[in-house]
Amino acid sequence: MNKDGDILSSYKIGGNGDDSGGDLIQLDDDDYVVLGHTNSFGHGGYDAWLLKLSILENNPPNKPSKPTGSTSIKVGTSYTYETSTSDTEGDPIYYWFDWGDNTTTEWTAFSNSGAPVKLSHTWTAKGDYTVKCKAKDLIEKESDWGTLTVSMPCSYTIPFMPFWTKLVERFPNAFPLLRQLLGY
Repeated sequence: MNKDGDILSSYKIGGNGDDSGGDLIQLDDDDYVVLGHTNSFGHGGYDAWLLKLSILENNPPNKPSKPTGSTSIKVGTSYTYETSTSDTEGDPIYYWFDWGDNTTTEWTAFSNSGAPVKLSHTWTAKGDYTVKCKAKDLIEKESDWGTLTVSMPCSYTIPFMPFWTKLVERFPNAFPLLRQLLGY
């Protein structure tokens, strides 16, 4: 295979460490086959090497599970999210998180297929965000995204607060329940 994961059509190797006998690894539709050749020691014998390797197709990891963690967040607080996935070939996996606020992680260190991974993030501005996570195996095949939406809860404000404040200030002994609610 080359660095892009494409299968190359043939290689040259030598059974005795050289290629004087013209050993050739050939690729047919199913297997690689190494052909033997007359040895280079002049004995007229053959190298007894015949090698057959199965070619396996590599599939991307499964889509990571929806990240688990808090969906109601506050600015400046760190939150931890967990996800996991498996690879059909059992390859180790690394993960990439996109936090939805124009920040991402780099690819994590490898994890075993199926093992959960946890990462933390702190948001710096109010808003609604989509946390996305994808996985990649050793052959660099990438999965689809697993997603989770998180948001900052709205703070409730009493309408016409200045009006109620002035009313309580003007009539300090009236409306005791309202004074208690407003913190006066």
